[in-house]
Amino acid sequence: NGRKRRRGGGGGGRQNRGLVRCCAKSTWCPFPPVFASRQVLALFLAPLLLSPLLAVEGPIMNVTEVHNGTEVVLPRPNGKVTRAAFTTLLMALYWLGEALPIAVTAIMPLFLFPLLGVREAKIVAKSYFQDANLLFFGGFLVALGIEKCGLHKRIALTVLLKLGPRPRYILLGFILCTAFLSMWISNTATTAMMLPIADAVVKSIYESKRRMNVVVPNDDEERKEEESEEEGSDGEKEEGGKGGKNEKEGNEKGRRKGKSNKPHLVDEGVETEVEEHVHEHEGDYPSDIAFPPHSTSHIDVEVGRRERGDDGGEVEEDESGGGQKRGERGGGEENEKEEKRDSAIEKFARGLLLAVAYSASIGGVGTVTGTGPNLIFKGQFSELFPRGPEIAFTSWVALGLPIVIMFCTLMWLLFIAMFCPRSKAHVADLFILRKMKAELGPITYAEKVNLVMFVSLAVLWLTRDPKFIPGWSSIFEEGYVTDSTVVVFIAFLLFVLPAEPLSLSMARRGRSIPRLLTWKTVSTELQWGIVFLLGGSFALADGVNASGLSNFLGDQLLVLSSLDAGVAIGIVSVGITLATELASNVATVTIALPILGSLSRSMQIAPLLFMLPATICCSLAFMLPVATPPNAMAFATGRLRTIDMLRAGALLNVVGVALTLSWTLVASPFIFGTNFTSYPTWAE
Repeated sequence: NGRKRRRGGGGGGRQNRGLVRCCAKSTWCPFPPVFASRQVLALFLAPLLLSPLLAVEGPIMNVTEVHNGTEVVLPRPNGKVTRAAFTTLLMALYWLGEALPIAVTAIMPLFLFPLLGVREAKIVAKSYFQDANLLFFGGFLVALGIEKCGLHKRIALTVLLKLGPRPRYILLGFILCTAFLSMWISNTATTAMMLPIADAVVKSIYESKRRMNVVVPNDDEERKEEESEEEGSDGEKEEGGKGGKNEKEGNEKGRRKGKSNKPHLVDEGVETEVEEHVHEHEGDYPSDIAFPPHSTSHIDVEVGRRERGDDGGEVEEDESGGGQKRGERGGGEENEKEEKRDSAIEKFARGLLLAVAYSASIGGVGTVTGTGPNLIFKGQFSELFPRGPEIAFTSWVALGLPIVIMFCTLMWLLFIAMFCPRSKAHVADLFILRKMKAELGPITYAEKVNLVMFVSLAVLWLTRDPKFIPGWSSIFEEGYVTDSTVVVFIAFLLFVLPAEPLSLSMARRGRSIPRLLTWKTVSTELQWGIVFLLGGSFALADGVNASGLSNFLGDQLLVLSSLDAGVAIGIVSVGITLATELASNVATVTIALPILGSLSRSMQIAPLLFMLPATICCSLAFMLPVATPPNAMAFATGRLRTIDMLRAGALLNVVGVALTLSWTLVASPFIFGTNFTSYPTWAE
């Protein structure tokens, strides 16, 4: 310790910092700094603060007991309620405080519920591999096959190139591509793929702006210069040194007019000198997405630049040979226009990043496998209401896809007003995107097969039980075939089908057949934590319901029964939206759904009218960088400020809640047969 203190130097501050580092590593220090962290405080203090719940007998509730072979309902203190509350609150504090990884917290019901007498171990274990878990597992394998072959990137680049170089259409392309891919692939993977493409688009707009500084001479100027050059060459033969003077004056005159001796090709399909410069200096551009603002705006393209003075003013020579800087007269105005143009591009770049992050979050609402809260709702609803309607893929698409379409349309119109430059000069040079697509090469055999598998999966899901006509699942016994059956079968085929066309030479050489998907890839890429997270949410919902805690909490919330049903649902939806800005959306929906199910029983309102908007609102986390992984990834680029996300996110939260409530209340009676006027028999 003494050596480290002396090594720190003469200042007392350095000595103290060295002492702290030494004490942090020592075993005898009574107050190591690690115990001051939020995670460790939550880990040890949460059980101590909640431990009084284990000593309470529990509220007086009607408990069914058997006396002399007859079931009798008697008022008894129910200790299971407080013990289930202890487990639920402890998991909630661990999730909020990030005391442990979220998946590790999710396995706590496996030992807490049996030890506390809330639920049997066999019953708890069944919750960790239900039908919804298999639906996620199979969907992830199909998405992994698409990512492995690069099909998702080809789809995104194709759509962006089709929509053109205007900023508003670029914005629309990113919203459509990100939302569509997020319906099938995780929002984090979608965002990670789209952000580098957005980076390339912003660079291309800067490149297009620099091209506007390249002066293209007209035919009259070319003809005059050719004549002056010819006169100069003739003068050399006739008058000797006089021709050199004429040639010098001709060159100076061409330089004054901004004449470039190199031709400027306007056709986008032809390689211009600016593009050659980009190829030569490609390493100068940052390869990652976390570049500082205006980093690409200072890369000078030397082709066709005007001769400038020291202060950036353009030099204009008069006939007497003297030079006068235009920067003294008009350079200030040009610099001001340049700064405004750069700020407009940066503003558009911020809107593009926000559009990618928000589209990735809202796109998952479109399918039941699109995001974690949807799958948790599907599993918990079947646990809480076993006789309720099946949450099939078709039913959820009918509910969620219109919300995605309407939300993306309104977000596009809003972002056009907020972020898109109105000048037609701000267009993107699509050369960079064409180059990215060219690097993919022609479509491969693996991409074609994955596309066929993906389309087949979507068709089988949509036609299994379309409700308005009998689906193909009607040829089997009812309940035997579900959406998970289809997706696991398609995922199985990915392990069987080859990634290359089979040939005789492959067999002769004894070469192993490459598959579309291998277990080695799955074992390293599969998000196993999500599997346990889903299982933990289902086990928690089952324990809360079986112990009577959900009924107890529902009775405490009867204060909302005095309100109109629509108002009560709106209050719940707004509360869930605000809660998911600070907490994980998976943790929020896991804790909220059992309580809302009991509240609907107490208020005699169809449970879906509470649970569906709450589930969808868990995906409306737009205001804070920490709300979702896509928000954090977009914020990490360095272009966004917190105020940008707050301003745009608050508006979109209002739009999202309004759309969710209105569409859910209108469409639910037709999709699930629920309404305000009657309480369904399957929920009793």
